[in-house]
Amino acid sequence: MPKQYRDLPISARLLLGGTTLAALAVATASPVSNPGGAAAYDGPVGGIKTPSRTAVSQPARRVEPARKSETEDRMSVRDWFARYDQIRRKAQMTPTERKEASKLVKKGLPRLLFGEDRSAARTLLAKLIARYQAAVAEMRQLPEISQTEDLQDAYLKYFLTARSLFSDYLRVQNSPLATDKNTGERVITRLQKRKEKLGDLDKSAKSLDRRLRKEFDLPPYRY
Repeated sequence: MPKQYRDLPISARLLLGGTTLAALAVATASPVSNPGGAAAYDGPVGGIKTPSRTAVSQPARRVEPARKSETEDRMSVRDWFARYDQIRRKAQMTPTERKEASKLVKKGLPRLLFGEDRSAARTLLAKLIARYQAAVAEMRQLPEISQTEDLQDAYLKYFLTARSLFSDYLRVQNSPLATDKNTGERVITRLQKRKEKLGDLDKSAKSLDRRLRKEFDLPPYRY
């Protein structure tokens, strides 16, 4: 410091030295010593003013929303069965149609395809094919849940198989010598075996249905 400043009071020397007492007060002030409410300053003198770390409140902690339970987030088993039952009811034969079909089947395949009952059989088959086509689409749109995925697959396979079989019944009515494009075999020669396979699929799917209803305490299926 120049000699001429040494005899001055300390406050004057600090002022002339480039650091004012006010600046020191600002630099060291805490929020408690700053009753005016302005943010305290902890940057360099003459620099850009930034709020003091002690004066800046911490950002509010983000609260994560509670995760939904599986029954809230996905379709419940009970809701799934309600929609699945509707699909089955729309696809299956009415009691009257079932009696008619039973009579036709007892008369044998030749009369069913080429005899006097050909027209009645054709009408019933066309109805069932349309229903199974709709059931396939609805079963594919039904949400998949782990508890019932096997049952959903079982009935989807049943509806697909039934639609294909009954379509081939109509095909043979129109063309008795029709052949399978993949094997070259006559379609009519395999109709009975395919009908038996469809019956096995039906029994298997219904058995699984009963087991799951018992497991989840659901009422039996009713038409």
